[in-house]
This record gives sequence, C-alpha cells and structure tokens, in this order.
Amino acid sequence: MIKDPTTGEYSQQATEAIVSSYYNELYSSSIDFSFSVPPSFELCSPFCIDEAEHALSQLRLGRSPGPDRISAEQIALAKSSVAHSLTVLLNSIKRGDPIPGSLTTAHVKLLFRRGDPNNINNFRPISLVSGVLKAVTRAVLNRIEGKLEEIESQAKLDSEEGTLLSITYMSSSKLPRRARSTTSQFMLL
Repeated sequence: MIKDPTTGEYSQQATEAIVSSYYNELYSSSIDFSFSVPPSFELCSPFCIDEAEHALSQLRLGRSPGPDRISAEQIALAKSSVAHSLTVLLNSIKRGDPIPGSLTTAHVKLLFRRGDPNNINNFRPISLVSGVLKAVTRAVLNRIEGKLEEIESQAKLDSEEGTLLSITYMSSSKLPRRARSTTSQFMLL
C-alpha cells in the first residue's frame, strides 16, 4: 500500500486512486486511429466457426481470469458452445463494430519489484484481461500469420522472375512473446 498524502498513513483507497490515475493517464490515447479502406482493397473472408474453435483451443490454461471472472478452463470446457458466439463477435468486429467495453476492461495487479514502496514506478503491472478478448486476439493473430505465410510462400515461388525487394516485417509468430525482425523476399512486378 501507498501512503495517503493528506494523512501520511497507508491506505488502500489512496493506493487505488494513485494507481488508477497513473495507469489511466499512461494508457489513455489522444491519437486518432481512424482510417479508410481503398475501394479496390480486397477484404478478407468472414471468420468461420473452425477458426473460433482453434483460437479457443489455443488459450493458455492455468492463468488468472480477467474482470469477467471466466477462466480459460471454463472457456475450454464450453468451447463447442462458445465458438458460435465468438464467430459472431469476430465478424461484427471485422465489419467495424466496436469491441464491447466489457471485453476491453482489465484488472491491473501490481507486483512490487524493489526500492521505495511509495514510488509507483517500483511496481510492475500485470493486466488481467478477459479470456474472450484473448480468444478474439488469438483468432485475429492466426489470420494475420496465415496471410503472412501465404505471401511469403508466394514470394518464394515468384522469386525467380522479376526484381526482388527485401522487406523487413515483424514475424507474427513471435509477436506474443517478443518482437523479432524477419527479412523476407517480395517481388516487384
């Protein structure tokens, strides 16, 4: 706990207020992320139940649940029932509907590292997010990985013709763990 600046005593309420203020400011964004899709751009196909089931099967078990209090084990047990609803959610997000606010809320737990316990910078935050959001993220990541692999294999097939261009991109299979740059050959026609 952190000392209340007005009373000088350790207080749960003061700790929560300081932590909430600190992380709300840290994670607040004033950047406009809106963009428009060119009319000639080919949109990806709708998500199917198989993709949702695969994403649900990839959830890591034994983790703490998020604000919805639904564990990965519970989702895994109800995979066949949850897959249809997840598919509907994925396709609504793909159409541009917002992600439900209940999924974007996280519980932040602080782990003390070392130093002065009254300094918020001496704590490491752990965000506990909804298992459903993890499944949504996994399904989207699987789709991106598949597309990158498709582009890379096509580039290898086409590499004997035309001019090669090296493009560095983030290998999506490493994104959840750590970012690594990978150079692949892409063809310029």
